[in-house]
Amino acid sequence: MREDKMTKICSKCKETKSTKEYHRDIYNKNGLDNQCKKCRNAYRRKYRKLRKQISSKRSGESCKRRLENRYNVSIKQHQILFDAQNGCCAICGKHQSEFKQSLGIDHNHKTGIIRGLLCTYCNVALGIYENQQSQLEKYLQTVSQRMIKIYKEWME
Repeated sequence: MREDKMTKICSKCKETKSTKEYHRDIYNKNGLDNQCKKCRNAYRRKYRKLRKQISSKRSGESCKRRLENRYNVSIKQHQILFDAQNGCCAICGKHQSEFKQSLGIDHNHKTGIIRGLLCTYCNVALGIYENQQSQLEKYLQTVSQRMIKIYKEWME
């Protein structure tokens, strides 16, 4: 029997449709989804929308918990800091709207003192600098000495 002549009843809308109207499903005996494409796609859209709502609610709650647990900062205190910086990174000065992620809290890992809000790029760069400070200073000193030497040779 040709595939376009075969039919199946959708478990959702109960309509008889051509097998072309069904997604493949290797776990079903007949190799097709139980719901037609139209019903399955409607279900997926509804499910994604619901998951997005749940996720955004949870992320707001987890953000509050993270601020309180990690930094001992309330949402209100975070907003005061955000407003004081005009919503901009404390280092590069770019506004939060220019980034995909919100500004992160920069703090001294030894003392826990909060220094401001930073974009991800500046926060990572600062972290690398703090962790590798002596090596970076040695590198910069070596490079500057080499450049001075090259510059002197070039001027002769």
